Amino acid sequence: MVYIVTLKQPPTLNYLVGLRKSDNDLSYVRRGKLTTRQNQCNCSRSDPHNTSYLIRFQDSLLKRTFKGESYQKLYSYHYLINGFAVFLSPQQAKKLENRKEVTNVVPDFSVRLATTHTPEFLGLPGGAWVIEGGPDVAGEGIVIGFIDTGIDPTHPSFSDDISTEPYPVPPHFSGACEITKDFPSGSCNRKLIGACHFAASAIARGLFNASEDYASPFDGDGHGTHTASIAAGNHNIPVIVAGHHFGNASGMAPHAHIAVYKALYKRFGGFAADIVAAIDQVCEVPTLISLSLATAAAAASTAAATVAAA
Repeated sequence: MVYIVTLKQPPTLNYLVGLRKSDNDLSYVRRGKLTTRQNQCNCSRSDPHNTSYLIRFQDSLLKRTFKGESYQKLYSYHYLINGFAVFLSPQQAKKLENRKEVTNVVPDFSVRLATTHTPEFLGLPGGAWVIEGGPDVAGEGIVIGFIDTGIDPTHPSFSDDISTEPYPVPPHFSGACEITKDFPSGSCNRKLIGACHFAASAIARGLFNASEDYASPFDGDGHGTHTASIAAGNHNIPVIVAGHHFGNASGMAPHAHIAVYKALYKRFGGFAADIVAAIDQVCEVPTLISLSLATAAAAASTAAATVAAA
């Protein structure tokens, strides 16, 4: 089974937020200097606030706990939580749970998709868009990170040459654009500025099929493309299905940039280990997070709280 392990030592983000508060600068992270501030903290490799230290400590803990035993570490988490996802037997999970360094060990769990509403419902055309200077500039300079089923980069909602206002790449964004056969070079642009995918937990379970589930940021379901267009799609894009025109669509923040972190899939949904890894990577760059999902089980649990902590 896949387990998500949280350690007692706080994550890197706690230290960075502490620095921000000590500087009395409540806008530091918001201004996109999270990574820069971390580099300025002069942390040594042995400093417990250093990301590489946390990873080494996690690896050492696993080796000390499972001397000679087989296990598979899937992810290392250090921003959202200090912990990791690991493929273990139930007996090994119990052994790890008894370690004094560990806060909890919870089974990975499946999630299902959810969705959102429209600009008219929120009153944006006569409200926030007017304040921002109109839909052609609303959301300018903002990067929204979408943790979902991926994105269709050919959709006009994500074109960078439709708006009358040009799309500059935000100077604070340092994400990457994953290039594959399904997501070729040129898929990213000045609107869609980052894309990657996460599936280690699904692969470890034997559920992932690269040809059906797309081992790339490409959206094989449509939900991720839908949520991205709702939040940050270009303004006034015609919606045409089977030759029928259903009006023109617009995102809530039409001039915002989009970064995609695919961790959900059409055939099986997704797993918390992959979701937390995606969130952890979003935390490396200054973005807002769009996360539209729910746990498959209705009962609240420590496991569900791990994702809810985001």
